[in-house]
Amino acid sequence: MAEDVLGTGKEGFGLLTTVLGVGGILGLVASKRLATSRRRLPVLAGSAVLSGVPFGLLAVAGDQPVALVLAFMAGAFSVAAEVAALSIILESLPPSLIGRVFGIVDSMLVATMLLGAVSLPAIISMLGLRPGMLVFAIAGPALAAVLALWLPTIWPTSATIVTPDRAPSGSNSPEQADARRERTALRAVLV
Repeated sequence: MAEDVLGTGKEGFGLLTTVLGVGGILGLVASKRLATSRRRLPVLAGSAVLSGVPFGLLAVAGDQPVALVLAFMAGAFSVAAEVAALSIILESLPPSLIGRVFGIVDSMLVATMLLGAVSLPAIISMLGLRPGMLVFAIAGPALAAVLALWLPTIWPTSATIVTPDRAPSGSNSPEQADARRERTALRAVLV
């Protein structure tokens, strides 16, 4: 893309990649404050949406300075989304479930990366570089926005983690507590 869209060649690609990384590092510093806020789901959804938009705009960027700003923004918002997601998981789950939930989350992330790696070349070959990048950059944030709006309506985030010592009266069986913990873990991953 650096060569085809911006006409900058290998050096331009290296510079874009470097600026993306610098944006990620500065996004990490800024995300500490965001991750401690009480409204993590909007931070997560907003960061996810805002991390994809710059990639789409890169397809229409006319010159390298604009592309560098967009790459910086993409790096910063990507890291902010990651920190918000991990904070939600870590604070929503009992320690006994964190490993399993991280396994599920990482598996889903790898699956989406593989899907992107397979589908992006096909989309670009059908539509061309610029339209393909726009479609791909809009699809991810659109899905994140839809899920952020829809999932809380079916799985409220105000649920408390139920452990055997905090189970409601009348439902103290370990099996019921385990089932509630697993439902809550799934809710934390998806919401």
